[in-house]
Amino acid sequence: MYTKDSLFSVKASLLLNSKSPNFNFLLHQSVYDDYNWQNNFSTVKTRNLGFDFQSKWVDASVNLTHIDNYTYFDEQNTPQQFGSNVTYLKAKVSKEINYRKFALNNTLMYQNVSDGSSVLRVPEFVTRNTFYYSDYWFKKAMQVQIGTTFKFFTKYNANAYNPLLGEFRLQNDTEIGFHTVDFFFNAQVRRTRLFFKIDNALSSIGTPSYFSAPNYPYRDFTIRFGLVWNWFI
Repeated sequence: MYTKDSLFSVKASLLLNSKSPNFNFLLHQSVYDDYNWQNNFSTVKTRNLGFDFQSKWVDASVNLTHIDNYTYFDEQNTPQQFGSNVTYLKAKVSKEINYRKFALNNTLMYQNVSDGSSVLRVPEFVTRNTFYYSDYWFKKAMQVQIGTTFKFFTKYNANAYNPLLGEFRLQNDTEIGFHTVDFFFNAQVRRTRLFFKIDNALSSIGTPSYFSAPNYPYRDFTIRFGLVWNWFI
């Protein structure tokens, strides 16, 4: 880790991991004929090189991951081990802009699979933006936050869920990718916290096309609220 006064800091990390594939890839027995197998897959080896940059201007991170013997379930729900290497790049930047009692928190992530994109699918861009108002009310007895959050990721062929296996498999029929808008109100009075949130507030506008996974819809317009009272701090 390198720190330049209080202006910025840079940290590098290296992760080496070697482990056996998930047990579902090695052995599975079922009353369904197509769901019985016993495999002798090689060890999955992962190498991750990461860099983190923090400063008063922006925070950023870059991770390059290299995977040997990547395991996955194909479109026929059959366990497979990829014969080539998988190379995955992830870069993320975040910045919060403050002006008096208002703030805008932004996070943007870019992902790219240069080798092995046929078996490892990820959205290329993911963004999360939160605009909120923060203040103290009632002679500073209550701290409040009121705001909205916008989330979006680009379309991609997300893996489909197989409930029999409890695993995700490849699919090439459906692309998912959508945006959501949430509204929230948070308040704290001493040891008591109150929250009120509206999830996917704009879901009723336009044609619903939001999925957590193919054939698994994301939640519709939902109102959540709660009260937390801590006895001790």
